[in-house]
Amino acid sequence: MIIMYAKIFSSMFDGSMRGKSNLILVFVNMLTRCDKEGFDDRHPKSISDETGLPLDSVIDALKALEAEDQESRTPDRGGKRIELLDPDNRSWGWSIVNYEKYRKMQDAESRRKIWRESKRKQRQSTNVQDNLGQSTSVQDNLGQSTMSTSCLKMSTEAEAEAEVEAKAEEKVDIEDISIVQFSPKLSSIAKKQPSKQNDHSIQFDEFWKAYPRKEAKKTALRSFERCMKAGLKLEDMLIGIENHKKTEQWQNPKYIPLPATWINNERWKDEVMVSDPSKQKTGPNGKRTPEQLEKIKEIEDRWIYEEEICK
Repeated sequence: MIIMYAKIFSSMFDGSMRGKSNLILVFVNMLTRCDKEGFDDRHPKSISDETGLPLDSVIDALKALEAEDQESRTPDRGGKRIELLDPDNRSWGWSIVNYEKYRKMQDAESRRKIWRESKRKQRQSTNVQDNLGQSTSVQDNLGQSTMSTSCLKMSTEAEAEAEVEAKAEEKVDIEDISIVQFSPKLSSIAKKQPSKQNDHSIQFDEFWKAYPRKEAKKTALRSFERCMKAGLKLEDMLIGIENHKKTEQWQNPKYIPLPATWINNERWKDEVMVSDPSKQKTGPNGKRTPEQLEKIKEIEDRWIYEEEICK
C-alpha cells in the first residue's frame, strides 16, 4: 500500500465546510490517500476504519461531498468536491474534482519555497564573499605596497642596466663600474661583454699560424681556450712547436699529431730529441738502420694512439 500525503490549505476551514468536522475529516483523509491523478478508489468501510468515524457518518459525509455547493469557491461542476469514478456500476471510488487545481497550487508553493531557500543561500554566499572581499582588500593594499617597492627596484635595475650597456658601447672596462654589483642580472651582462683577458682568438691565431698541421681547427680552439683558462702560456706552446719542428718525427707531416691532441697532452712540455743534420740518417748502404726503423715505428705507434684518443 502506497501512503500518500497532501498539503491542507487553511481556506478549507474558512469556507462552506466550516464547523462540519466529519465532512472535513473524511475529505482530508481522501486527499491524503488519493493517487497523483486525484483518484481515491476505496470503499467507505476503509475510510471509516482509518478515520474512526461510524460507517453511517462516513457515508453521510461522502454524500455531502458529492452534492453541489453553490457557496463553494470553485463553482466548476456545481461546486461538487468529489465524483464517483464509475457511477453506473458501483457506489464507491471517487475522484477529487479540484485536485489538479490544488496540486498546481502546491507545486507553485513548493517552487516558491525552493526559490526562497535558494535566495537565502545566495545571500549567505554573498555575505561570505563580502567578508572575503574585505580580507582580500586588505591583502590588495599590502600587495600594492609590495608591488610598488618591487616596481621601484625593477625600475632602478633597468636604469642601472642601461648605464652598463651605455658604458660598454663606449668601450669602458665593465669591471671598473661599481654599479655592476647591483644585481645578478647586471653581472651576467658584464660577463657577456668582450674583454682582452677572455678573448683568446688572437692568441689562437698565433698558435694556428705556427703549428704545421692545419686540421680540426674548432676542436683545437676549444682545447686551446681550456688551456688558456687553466693559466698556461702561449709563449711556452710556441717554443714547444719550434722544438718539435726540429725533431725527426715532424720532418714527415704524417707523424705530426692533430693540434688538439698536441694541446690536450701538453706536448710542448716534452723533452724532445732535436735531430742533428750533421749525423748520418742512413746506414752505409743508404738505407735506414734497424735502430732508426725501430724509432720510426715507435713514433708511428704513438701517433696512431694519440689520434685515437683525440677523436
